[in-house]
Amino acid sequence: MPTTMTPEPRLLPWPTGVPEPLSAPPLTDANSDGPKVIRWIEQNCVQGEGDHWGEPVRLAMFQKIFLCWLFEKKRNASGRYRYRRALLQVPKGNSKTSMAAWIGAYQLAHQRSPVIPVAAASYDQAEILFGDLRTTVTESPTLSQVMIPFESEVQVKSGPGRAYKVAAIAGTNDGQRPSTFLADEIHEWSVGNRERVHLVLSNGCTKRDGSLVLNTTTPGWDMDTLAGKMHSYGLAVNSGEITDDEFLFVWWGCPGDRYDLADEKGLLAAIRDANPAADLFLNTADVAARYHQIPLHEFLRYHLGIWTRTAQAWLPAGVWDACRGAECGDRRRRRCRSGFRRVLQRGLHRAGRGDLRRAPAYPRGRLLGEAGAGGRRLDGAHRRRRGDHPAGLPTLQRARNLLRSIRLPAQHADPRRGRFANRGLSAEQPADDPGHPAVLRTRRQPGAQPRR
Repeated sequence: MPTTMTPEPRLLPWPTGVPEPLSAPPLTDANSDGPKVIRWIEQNCVQGEGDHWGEPVRLAMFQKIFLCWLFEKKRNASGRYRYRRALLQVPKGNSKTSMAAWIGAYQLAHQRSPVIPVAAASYDQAEILFGDLRTTVTESPTLSQVMIPFESEVQVKSGPGRAYKVAAIAGTNDGQRPSTFLADEIHEWSVGNRERVHLVLSNGCTKRDGSLVLNTTTPGWDMDTLAGKMHSYGLAVNSGEITDDEFLFVWWGCPGDRYDLADEKGLLAAIRDANPAADLFLNTADVAARYHQIPLHEFLRYHLGIWTRTAQAWLPAGVWDACRGAECGDRRRRRCRSGFRRVLQRGLHRAGRGDLRRAPAYPRGRLLGEAGAGGRRLDGAHRRRRGDHPAGLPTLQRARNLLRSIRLPAQHADPRRGRFANRGLSAEQPADDPGHPAVLRTRRQPGAQPRR
């Protein structure tokens, strides 16, 4: 029997007052259960922890648009939903976690024998998402009659069905058959076996007909992580480079160079472009104040929804590049640079010799260049006994770890050698020193220039 196809959906104009996403599928009049889901959420769900705890949910326009996308039906007469995997990427404060909880409640009430893992990278983050789901069940006059909330699980009264909390850091087992998988803040799923947990639960969804994997996150900084790869994949799908009718990608954000962020009007315009909840339930003035309180790369990630190249930065963006090629005529700057180089050389030399008594001991979180002359700490407490470090590491090992962490170029220093690598010196293990097996002894190679 031939499959009946619905007419081609028509493009709709983007609604005024809602910032247009940086990447999203076209807005059309395709057949969708979105309006039904919107009515159900507003009739049965309540707000979780926060200023509006226990109040009935009133969805904003951008949330309604996303629900219409998410629950769009296929064009054939099967009645199945088009999307089985989705990624919603928005800045902080736009209620993505709460909306994921309400979608989980809808799925728990409508799917056949629902099994819904509610997951995040850590226990605390998983509790935020699951806590919103538990609250909407506990405080809802209707849902509390058909569901039973527990500390880590919500069960359906009338039959099989449950939603349960998962922390990716704890791992999970193969063999599960989730009907819906809610994964929150997946940009943090990049350490240890957390990506493995996402893979296991996502693979389990393939065992269920009509399953849904919903990922929500703020942008990250490493494109090689789970969130970065999914972000790149979503861009390719929305641009037509990859054909995948079952993947939904919606990304709200604003590039940092669209407006002059140093100007107050430009900053507010950027915030409103990036945050669809701005001036609704997100205080725009509070977000603008954060621009002056946190590093620029953090503001771009968390409040403008833009991916950055690094998770941490010790200089403001553009400062280092602006200094490239500039001549420094200030004698004090030259002296400072020379002092840093001298401290670095002396620290490498002592660490390489294994001189535990004289090796520089730096407090936690302090850069190597912040030490005084001779590698001593500014507070004078430059001598430590072996094992006095808070982390329990001997001074030699601590110095080596410090050198690895700052990632010096190979021509400047080699932490495995006792001196600069470009001095023509090498290190070998002495056979006649059993007391300190880590001690390195240096010798001069033929043709090396004498030290001055």
